[in-house]
Amino acid sequence: MSEHAYDRRQTQGQRWRVPPPPESGVERKLEPPPLPVVARPKPTGPRTARRQPWLDEARETLKRLEVVTRLPGWDDEGAEAFPASRWESARSFVAMVVLFDVPRPMISPCGDGYIHFEWRDGERTVLAELGDAKHVVSASSPSERTEETFSSLGDLLLRTTRLLDQRRGK
Repeated sequence: MSEHAYDRRQTQGQRWRVPPPPESGVERKLEPPPLPVVARPKPTGPRTARRQPWLDEARETLKRLEVVTRLPGWDDEGAEAFPASRWESARSFVAMVVLFDVPRPMISPCGDGYIHFEWRDGERTVLAELGDAKHVVSASSPSERTEETFSSLGDLLLRTTRLLDQRRGK
């Protein structure tokens, strides 16, 4: 090999830029090709929403309420114990609703077996109720009241966030 040659095994599949022949006394160096700059697309949609400051507090509230509702009669009025699946649904709902720009809900279990997520803004209220097979969302104000029932947690989430957006005038 000459002094300016290079080992082809190390450079197979690459195109190297070779500078013009050196003038006398100057060493010739091989330069690797420049690396392409790949720009990552900026994510869009609800996942780009900033982390809500109330998320950790809501998770802690769910943990505390789950412990309280494990035993029958937890409300001193003979309410049934809540199954673990209902609390799992509530954790999923919180994990999804936090991706949307919504304020902190009040979270409470109810003796009828539902977990309530309630948003109040002056005279307007949005209430999402999570059950095992049936979920209800309602919105009320002095002039109107609506109520819808869903079997899917995702459908409940979408309707709840739409009602909250309407409430805020979005």
